[in-house]
Amino acid sequence: MRIAIIGNGKMGRWLASHLRGHKVKLYGRRNSLTGISAFDIVILAVSLDQMLPLVRKLRRIVKPHQLAFDIASVKSHFIKEFKKLPCRKASIHPMFGPKAVSARNQNIILISDVGNGGDQEEVAELFNGAKILRQTANKHDETMAHVLCLPYSINFAFIEVVKNRFDKHSGPTFRSQKQLASSVLESAELGHDIIRLNPHSKKVLSKLIRKLNMVD
Repeated sequence: MRIAIIGNGKMGRWLASHLRGHKVKLYGRRNSLTGISAFDIVILAVSLDQMLPLVRKLRRIVKPHQLAFDIASVKSHFIKEFKKLPCRKASIHPMFGPKAVSARNQNIILISDVGNGGDQEEVAELFNGAKILRQTANKHDETMAHVLCLPYSINFAFIEVVKNRFDKHSGPTFRSQKQLASSVLESAELGHDIIRLNPHSKKVLSKLIRKLNMVD
């Protein structure tokens, strides 16, 4: 099977390694999309802000027999255009990062209202051993507002408040939180895009603010 991966970031490279039993080509940011129509499967693994422009480009390139799917952590900002692609399609969200050894026992959300059952199963089979969960695109983004937007926001705010001022006076609770927040900042650009592009994030963060205001 011939597989094209568009996006040579950390997850794009992880996918290339994971799918190495197939004929895989990794398209980086500087590559044109020349030759994409020759592949059986096209995986969209670009950053969130690049997803919509890429989908619009692919609309003029992909062929009906091809299967395209994305791995984006927010769906709402591009999924309507993605559904218009003149090819077979599916959409997933791997709930793990590029440090994962394999997909086995990892959670992958499969978007139930993108593509048909056969195309969705074909994509799921590429991640043998993963736990496949199903949600609509809107429900997925609502869930991710709690699962991703909320933790990113809390840790961004924590680092902004404390900076490096209290390290020598800290105990284990503070140090653990600081370590967690610092690790989150390693993917700060992704975190900001997840918060900015998820239409449910404001509602969830408003709920957090209300709860904080209730603290005595």
